[in-house]
Amino acid sequence: MIGAARIETAVATAAGASFTAMAEYRPKSWIKFIILEARGSVSLKQHPGETRALRAGQMMMVRPGATKLPEPQDVDLSKLMKTSLLVAKFPPLPNLNFILREAENQQNLPPSTPLIDPTGMNVRDQRAATERERTTKPRLNR
Repeated sequence: MIGAARIETAVATAAGASFTAMAEYRPKSWIKFIILEARGSVSLKQHPGETRALRAGQMMMVRPGATKLPEPQDVDLSKLMKTSLLVAKFPPLPNLNFILREAENQQNLPPSTPLIDPTGMNVRDQRAATERERTTKPRLNR
């Protein structure tokens, strides 16, 4: 991206200049922001002074009604790039080389905290979560 960019949600906003980020929204549960390359920040809509900076390879999950932002968590960018359906099932991102460089840097100079799987699920679980839910009639036990 060239210039400034923002991801606006009802609870929080992620913003930065020339950065790549992912957002995942779970209604009435949380919004997750992951910075894939460069730097960004997350701020709360209802508490504009509550802002945290994030660098490549960091994630933040914000719950509805939050008054304080949690600490960013370090995510495994290599694993994310291999398993995320948003990456694996679509054409390559325009700045994929920058993201892969950040993933390599993360492996060469790992953060002091363990890297976590940002999805919390494997590829099969992600696919199931993105498919339409099938509605079935409940069975009555008699």
